[in-house]
Amino acid sequence: MSDLLPFKEYISEIKVLGSRFIAILEPLMNENEIDEYLTKFREVYPKATHYCYAARLDALERMSDDGEPSRSAGMPLLTILRQHGITRALVLVIRYFGGTKLGLPRLTRTYRDSAEDVISKASFARIIEGIEMPLEMSYADYEYVKKLVAKTNLTLFGEQYGENVSISIKGEKEELNRFVESLSYEIIRGEQKTIQLLKKEEK
Repeated sequence: MSDLLPFKEYISEIKVLGSRFIAILEPLMNENEIDEYLTKFREVYPKATHYCYAARLDALERMSDDGEPSRSAGMPLLTILRQHGITRALVLVIRYFGGTKLGLPRLTRTYRDSAEDVISKASFARIIEGIEMPLEMSYADYEYVKKLVAKTNLTLFGEQYGENVSISIKGEKEELNRFVESLSYEIIRGEQKTIQLLKKEEK
């Protein structure tokens, strides 16, 4: 089975006995992103009491209780990712303590519920192989190609304007090759390169 990851960032919040639990689900493409997200959200929510998380990136798994009782937060969050088959994601639950202790069973359940809540709101994607291809064309052809791309699953980006227009298009290999084959012979192709794309799962 190919990698399963969130299609984008998702955030949800639940409140229990005065404490706020803000759950954040992020897709992961590399290990460095784990610490980058943790740093980012510590800055976004600077007065929170705990920043508990779990992350999976293929065979790599990381988790932290961040001051909560041992295995009350990080392990439940990691278990949720495993149970849903999510292989490339960070789930971070930020707690603002509300003054009332929940007790270990309820605390653990609340962290699980927070993760389940944000996952229930998420759409997911799989990593597939795609290609990126640079093209050069006249201004008239560019306007024509731009309209055609808008009707496909391909993405046009990186426009540069000079004597001609240089662009790049990315998408699934077969679709992009078919698209380019259908274009005018006056369009100059550059060297294509293989890239990773996210393909959204149907709900």
